Amino acid sequence: MNYWTDNGAYYYYNSDNYEDTIKDITNQGLPLTSVQIDSWWYYKDGNGAVLNWTATPETFPNGLQPVFAEISTPFVGHNRWWSGETTYAAANGGNYDFVIDQNTAVPMETRFWDDLFHNSTQWGLIMYEQDWLNVQTEYTEVFAKNVTAARDWLLQMGAGAEHNNMNILYSMAWPRHMLQSVEIPAVTNIRVSDDYRPGNYQWDIGVTSIYSYALGLAPFKDSFWSTDTQPGSPYGNDTEFRTDLQSLIATMSTGIVGIGDKGLKFEKIKVQSINTIFSWTNRQ
Repeated sequence: MNYWTDNGAYYYYNSDNYEDTIKDITNQGLPLTSVQIDSWWYYKDGNGAVLNWTATPETFPNGLQPVFAEISTPFVGHNRWWSGETTYAAANGGNYDFVIDQNTAVPMETRFWDDLFHNSTQWGLIMYEQDWLNVQTEYTEVFAKNVTAARDWLLQMGAGAEHNNMNILYSMAWPRHMLQSVEIPAVTNIRVSDDYRPGNYQWDIGVTSIYSYALGLAPFKDSFWSTDTQPGSPYGNDTEFRTDLQSLIATMSTGIVGIGDKGLKFEKIKVQSINTIFSWTNRQ
């Protein structure tokens, strides 16, 4: 079982102190194998693109490494597309070769990924979530001009992950990204649903799961609430009517099971939903 903080989860851009929130979540006695930290934790430019993939002082005042040292639960780290102003690019004073378009950038050497992932293992990164693959692909001009650039980018990312014993989760991927993953052993999971919103139908992953399973990828149905209401959530009065169904499909999918309930001792999580997860997991 994993804890998720992406769109749809209770703590998606919804905490005054993420350092204390993460510690509280991992201190409730649930057997969590990882905690996902979404796009709220790193530096972005005015267009939402990534400037620097390190924790901001507003989210983790002491950085991620002391948090990991205390909780001992590894992280799944979310990432978007790179900004044309990213501090990693040599053109902006950094140390790595990036191709920069007007508003986006893409690293063009494995050394960048080796260093990024190696440094991130120090704060507990166990899986890298490359989100917004569609945006990165559509708005990166070099991918349209150079027939091998997109493949090289994904292969280099995968090589860096493999060198650091790390897995990759693809999100918002096109079929081309899914097909490319057959050359990249580090890519083990892929999101096969729309963003979760309490009460929506993103649990309906039958067709996309067939595609991902055929390619050797574990289908991820995104996070979910395991209880019907979450007072104080950023989604107002939204209600999750299918808590048991969410738990069952997440588990039976063979992909990540990512609960996104409020982490206040989890008093309100339905016992039967948790039992459903454990009972079906034990049968696999």
